[in-house]
Amino acid sequence: MTLLDDENSRQLLEILGFANIGNEKSDQAVLPELIVLSAWYKKSRPRSFNIKRVMAITLVKNDNGLLPLKIADEKTLILLPYDSEIKSAAYAVETLKAEGILPETAEIQIVAYSSVNKEALEDVKHLVAVSATYGMGELDPWTQDVAYSLLLDKLIDAIHTQGGDVTLVSTQLPYDVPRYAKADAVVIAWYAKGMSVDPRETETAVTSYGPNLPAALRQILDPSSSFTGRLPVDVPQVNEDGQFTGELAYLRGARND
Repeated sequence: MTLLDDENSRQLLEILGFANIGNEKSDQAVLPELIVLSAWYKKSRPRSFNIKRVMAITLVKNDNGLLPLKIADEKTLILLPYDSEIKSAAYAVETLKAEGILPETAEIQIVAYSSVNKEALEDVKHLVAVSATYGMGELDPWTQDVAYSLLLDKLIDAIHTQGGDVTLVSTQLPYDVPRYAKADAVVIAWYAKGMSVDPRETETAVTSYGPNLPAALRQILDPSSSFTGRLPVDVPQVNEDGQFTGELAYLRGARND
């Protein structure tokens, strides 16, 4: 059963103004489900910047019990699609260190895909690669305007070659989850976005801050954390060219316990 078959989801669509979803025109058969997911995110995403309250982070793959990471002296690299997310990632790492959960000496580098180079990859043991997929075209490694798709394929291979591991963090639509099947662990952060203001630097409520990305990173990096979220939708299988195969990669309700 997909999310489209759920009566509660149809009611949610009506509330959000998508009552005529069955009549949507598109050359992508998956569009109705994309709309459902988008509506679901907008209604369910947390508004508070207290990241400890975010409970929907979903772990769907965890080879060899990789997560949560056990960081000692190994180098960890967090890669982000956008510069605007650097502050979000830094917030997660800095609060973990301030709370004594991570040692101050933990070497964790935060870089956008546009700035990654050989020096950043040198001696990396743990790569946490954040992915943002808004449509199926972005999963095609040859799409010219989404350079990090092909780059991420190469980065995963490079980290594995040097004996490291890779955690993928899906931050928009979860169709990138099966696309990067070589990742050792996969976490879905659901409609995450960057932050322009650090909550520690203001006494005013930060209403525009999406807590999902730092919450996901905290759970990945905190050795005592657990993941409670479950998939609200079936995730179709895709091949290396970002095309649907007609099979399902993950079923609705899935969680890697």
